[in-house]
Amino acid sequence: MSSRKNDRLSRVERLVEKIAVEIRELREFQKETTEQIRELRELQKKTDELIRELRESQKKTDEQLREASRQIKELRESQKKADEQLRETGIQFCENDKKFDKVVDSWGMFVEYKLCPFAEEFLRKKGFSEILSAQRVKYGKDVDFGPLIISRKKKFILLISTRTHVRFREVNELLKDMKSFEFFMREDFPGYTLCGAIAGISFSKGAEKYAKRKGLILFKVSGEVMTAEEPKKLREIKIGKGNQK
Repeated sequence: MSSRKNDRLSRVERLVEKIAVEIRELREFQKETTEQIRELRELQKKTDELIRELRESQKKTDEQLREASRQIKELRESQKKADEQLRETGIQFCENDKKFDKVVDSWGMFVEYKLCPFAEEFLRKKGFSEILSAQRVKYGKDVDFGPLIISRKKKFILLISTRTHVRFREVNELLKDMKSFEFFMREDFPGYTLCGAIAGISFSKGAEKYAKRKGLILFKVSGEVMTAEEPKKLREIKIGKGNQK
């Protein structure tokens, strides 16, 4: 009887011990599971943060694309306006009293009817006389210059460059043309003094000051009105002697 009782007690102890072991294992598993859940939550938090950053980045990218699209649209509009302005190149002017009552888009007629008379009057006011003008003077087949305003009496020539828009390049080209004129035309105009003027509708930033600094006269065109601006020191080339004052 006592033996059976001890036997039963021993089985109960083993069962209790087994249950205790299983409880410890369950607690370890629960601890591991809790840690995994915590890591998963951290990972989820990082994932949410990454998604948020990606959305912010996408938002900025979308804004940049919209801004780029807007700028492209503005550039196209600007190009369209520039193309329209180029198609309308030339100057509106009226023929004196009757001839100049039509709007004309032609530099050739502008030079003949507006610029040359203005330049002639400009020189008359400076005391020049016996003035004549020439739209173009040729040397051989490939070299030509003009328009020119010439005073035979005072042996003076004003070489004019006509441009719709004047940049530094156009100023430098006129300076080069003046040297070429002195070289090619010295036999036709020996002893003459050559000066330069540049006529334009618009001038790029700094081009006006640059032209004046180089001793050139400016003829500025605005609709029907022309104005002249002189440099502090006029650039003069003595033809035939190859020297510059």
